[in-house]
Amino acid sequence: MAKRRTAKQKAATRKLVALNRRRKRSTRKGGVRKTARRAYMGIRKRTTKRRKSATIKRRKPRRTMRKGLKSITSGSTVKKVALGLGGAAMASAVVAAVAPQFSRVAAPAAVNTFALATDDVTGLSVQQLNKDNAIIDFVNSPDPAGAAAYQVRLLINNLEAGPTFFSSNSSSASAGRTVPGPLPIAVGGAAGGKQVSYNAAQTALGGGLAAYQFIVKYSNLF
Repeated sequence: MAKRRTAKQKAATRKLVALNRRRKRSTRKGGVRKTARRAYMGIRKRTTKRRKSATIKRRKPRRTMRKGLKSITSGSTVKKVALGLGGAAMASAVVAAVAPQFSRVAAPAAVNTFALATDDVTGLSVQQLNKDNAIIDFVNSPDPAGAAAYQVRLLINNLEAGPTFFSSNSSSASAGRTVPGPLPIAVGGAAGGKQVSYNAAQTALGGGLAAYQFIVKYSNLF
């Protein structure tokens, strides 16, 4: 027959069972919690390195047009215009450097009689090119009256360069006209640059013999 346990033995057994239960419920070092985080892990250190941002190189604006305008506005002709007539005349002079207007000297004595046209601003029949340029467009200003027709030949250094402009195909009001340009004019290292002029003649009568005006547009300033 089993020996009966005393009250002290029973109390000690209950105390031992309770202690074992507390040990099972707590998380021991290295154990896995229900949150899947290791027990007794140290605080994570922050890194002191900072991310370097890449610097973006910005493109500088081109100064070609600014330089060209400076060279024009610093010229003696425009300075005289600015002193005498003011800003409006100065603006028109700068525009004329890109798209000058030419006039035939006078009404021709007869049909098919060629003569050099003159620049309305400078009064000269020759334009000096000191760098490469190109003729972009050629238009009447204004269109000839009636059935009158004109022909303009391009001269480089007083020699015919080949291109010929016709008033019948140069009306700015015509949507279907053929634009003649660009016609490149290479200066390169030519000593003294190149001289451009225009030889004009009336080839067909309209209301009679009359002078002719036209505008030539260039790609850049002189």
